[in-house]
Amino acid sequence: MEYLDIDERVRLGIRVGESQYREFKSALDGPPNNKQSRTLKEVMQDVGQTLVAFANADGGELYVGVEDDGAISGCHYSEAQIETLLKAPKTHVHSDTPLPSPRTLCANM
Repeated sequence: MEYLDIDERVRLGIRVGESQYREFKSALDGPPNNKQSRTLKEVMQDVGQTLVAFANADGGELYVGVEDDGAISGCHYSEAQIETLLKAPKTHVHSDTPLPSPRTLCANM
């Protein structure tokens, strides 16, 4: 059996686009020619809300650092901030919400 590595899986997911099971969240805000990093707090709130929505449906994949059109814009945060962001499924989702063991991964694309 052949398995996709994480980079292949992410690229395929981006190519397929957003759907009921896949959501893209930008870590940037502002006009196209002057994008700035969103606050970590805002992005973590988006992560929490999206994961709860997935928990209330049939699950899904959340890609942070990807624009709605599929452009990879990345997360321009420090290593410590990325570590904090990866904890959002625990820190920004109520502990009684039945999340099935979310997996967090960082892909360098």
